[in-house]
Amino acid sequence: MQLNRKHSLIFLALAATQQLAVAGDPASISAGPIEIFPTISGVIKHDDNIVLSDNNEVDSMVYEISPGVTAVLRDRMNTYHLSYNLKDASYVDSDEDDYTDHHLNANAHLELNSRNKLDLSAGLDKGHEARGQGASAGGGTAIGEPAEYDDVTYGLSYQYGSNEGGARLVFELDELNKEWTNNRVVNAARDRDETHAGATFFYKIGGSTNAFIEYDYTDINYDIDPLNGLTLDSEENEYNVGVTWEATAKTTGTAKLGRIDKKFDSAGREDFDSASWAVDINWQPQDHTLITLHTGKTVDESTGVGSLIERQQNSITLDQDWSERLRMRLTASVADDSHEGSQREDDITSYGAHAIYKFRRWLSFDLGYDFDERDSNQAGLDYEHNVVSLGFNVSL
Repeated sequence: MQLNRKHSLIFLALAATQQLAVAGDPASISAGPIEIFPTISGVIKHDDNIVLSDNNEVDSMVYEISPGVTAVLRDRMNTYHLSYNLKDASYVDSDEDDYTDHHLNANAHLELNSRNKLDLSAGLDKGHEARGQGASAGGGTAIGEPAEYDDVTYGLSYQYGSNEGGARLVFELDELNKEWTNNRVVNAARDRDETHAGATFFYKIGGSTNAFIEYDYTDINYDIDPLNGLTLDSEENEYNVGVTWEATAKTTGTAKLGRIDKKFDSAGREDFDSASWAVDINWQPQDHTLITLHTGKTVDESTGVGSLIERQQNSITLDQDWSERLRMRLTASVADDSHEGSQREDDITSYGAHAIYKFRRWLSFDLGYDFDERDSNQAGLDYEHNVVSLGFNVSL
C-alpha cells in the first residue's frame, strides 16, 4: 500500500506541474523582490544490480521523484540564494532500498566594492549511502537498509582584487560536520569533522589567461577513536600551481599540478605524500558540439579498508545538439582506487548514453543507458551494473 501511495504522488505532482506550465506561467514566480523557481524531475528505471554484488544480484524497477525550489534575491551587485531539494526513491522489488534525501542550501554573494567580494554559504544534506557502496562494498545484501547521514557545512570565501585586474587573492574557510544517523554500531566510527582553509593567488598573464598558486590545509578529526588506537585523525597540506584560460570562444579550461601531504595522528598509520593534479577542459569545436575532458588525482577518506583512498580518474563527455529540441550525451570514465595501507586495488569503468528531448521550454525528457563495473584484486568486490532509465524535467 505504501508503494502505491508513492506512485500516485509522483503522477499527481507531474500532472499539477504540467497544468501550471500549460496555463502560461513565467519561468519564475515573483514575490516582491524575490524570484522563486520551482522545479520537479523524476525517473523510472530498471536497475539490474542494486547492491553492486558479484554473484547475488538484486534487480528492480525504481521510481524516483525530485521536487525542488530556489528563491533568489538580487540587490544591486549582491545576490542571495536559498534552495531546497527532495529526492524520494521507491524500489518495487526491494523496498529495503527505499530512501528519501533532503538538501537545503543558502548562499550570499556580496560585492562590497570593485576590489572586495565576499561569498557566504551554509548547507544541510540528509543523504544516504546505498547498499553495496562505500563501507558495505561487497556486502550490500548483509545490511538491511542504506546508511544515512547528515552533512552540515559552512563556508566563506573572500576575494581581494577584481577579476579584470592584473592580480587577485582569494581566501577560503570551510567546515564540515558528518554524522551517520542509523546503524550506529557500524557507522558511528565514521563520524567526523573537517576544517579547511585555503588561499589562492591569481596573476593575469594575458587576455583571459591567469596563472595561480594555491595552498590548502584540512584538519580531519573523527569523533570516536578505534579500540586498536589506529585513529584516522589527520592533517592534509596541498600545494598547487596552475593556469586558467579562455584561449578562444571555443576553448576554456583549468589545469593545476602539485603535491598533497597527509600526516596521521597515529604513529601506527603510515603518512602519505604524492603528486596531485586536475585538468578540466571544455572544447567546443562546432556551435552544436561540446566536449568536456577531465583528468585528476586526489585523496579521499577511507571507507573502512586501509588508511585512505588514492584515486586517479579520467573522463570525457560529449554533448551534441542534433536540433533545437534533441541533444545526445555520451560519457565515459575510468578510475583507479588504491586503498593505501591495504592490498586492495579497484579499477572502475563507467559509460553512458542519453538522448534528451526538449518537448517544450518547460518540459524535457531523458532516455538513457548507464553501465559501470568494478574489477578488484580482492575477492567478492567485482560487479557489473546496468541501468536503463526514462526521466523528465519540468519547470515553470
